[in-house]
Amino acid sequence: MPPGIGLYVHVPFCAIKCHYCDFACYTGLDSLMEPYVAALIAEMKCYEPCDVASIYLGGGTPSLLPPALLGRLLAAAHEHFLISPAAEVTLEVNPGTGAPGLWETALAGGVNRLSVGVQAFDDLELAAIGRDHTVRDVDRTICDVRAAGFHDVSLDLIYGLPDQSEPGWARTVAEALARGPEHFSVYSLQVEERTVFGARERAGDLPLPGEDAERGMHDHLDAALDCAGFRRYEISSWCRPGHESVHNRLYWHNRDYIGLGSGAHSYFQGRRYSHGRSVKAYLRDPQPRIPPDRQPRQEEMEETIFMGLRLVREGLSRERFAARFGSDVREFYAAEIDQLVALGMLEESPEALRLSRDAIPVANDVFAAFLR
Repeated sequence: MPPGIGLYVHVPFCAIKCHYCDFACYTGLDSLMEPYVAALIAEMKCYEPCDVASIYLGGGTPSLLPPALLGRLLAAAHEHFLISPAAEVTLEVNPGTGAPGLWETALAGGVNRLSVGVQAFDDLELAAIGRDHTVRDVDRTICDVRAAGFHDVSLDLIYGLPDQSEPGWARTVAEALARGPEHFSVYSLQVEERTVFGARERAGDLPLPGEDAERGMHDHLDAALDCAGFRRYEISSWCRPGHESVHNRLYWHNRDYIGLGSGAHSYFQGRRYSHGRSVKAYLRDPQPRIPPDRQPRQEEMEETIFMGLRLVREGLSRERFAARFGSDVREFYAAEIDQLVALGMLEESPEALRLSRDAIPVANDVFAAFLR
């Protein structure tokens, strides 16, 4: 892992709100894009310049930004922070977005990785979850970004969608592989209360696949990607060799990151803090509210364990844990480790603790065992 912090930049603008989305993003606020970028730049200046290992522009839909605003934002980040020419810089992209000149501006500003929110390769499924793109839009966007010169493209997918069948999911996986990405981020559908799907679930009108079908989708995905040469390096992430997400691994190593923008979270110098979700409140005052006290040590240990275990191959490094907390993880959690090893949920070696293969789909149960 390279030295330096992660920099997350939240762009809250969307053309449409998807039925499953509970992120801090909004429609109808395009007129605020210019003042919002100015506020992001003002917030950057609240921090001392520091080394940055990765930048992630997420949202929302960062690819809705006009090229001039994206260029201004990236230039300001490079002017204020100490960003290596080799730093990973990721831009989230919704298929069908990207004004003329955006990809060229992104490349010129240092963006070298794209995360494309595909979600499904079936137009009926896309419409059913509230996406405003089609499979044709996906193909056009992938073609455009490859032609522009991007060589590190990640596709996002979701399984366990309403009325989704295992054969239908298998087709989506096959179609996704056929597009030749370097990375996949894949999640099971989580129904959040403040969403269209949340309201439908409360009304008894959300026909989700059962637990067995969802487990079948997970297992098919894992086998298909493994057969295609992708390595699962994190619970929700698969990649071709050499294409792990630096930014996400910073999170899983529980290292420092700064979150800029409305709704963004930070973990910096031992403190966790966040902005409220309101864009207009952020425009009035973009200054971060950094708490005076560090995070309690017990919470820091628990989070370090949870995040490290998400790295399914690497696992929780005992050496890094001991360097951070002064003792091996067994000094604090021997009983929990012994119980989970006996249950076949955890694998222990002198170097690391790792989730067993069977534990990956129920990882939250393993994490809960470390809570005190």
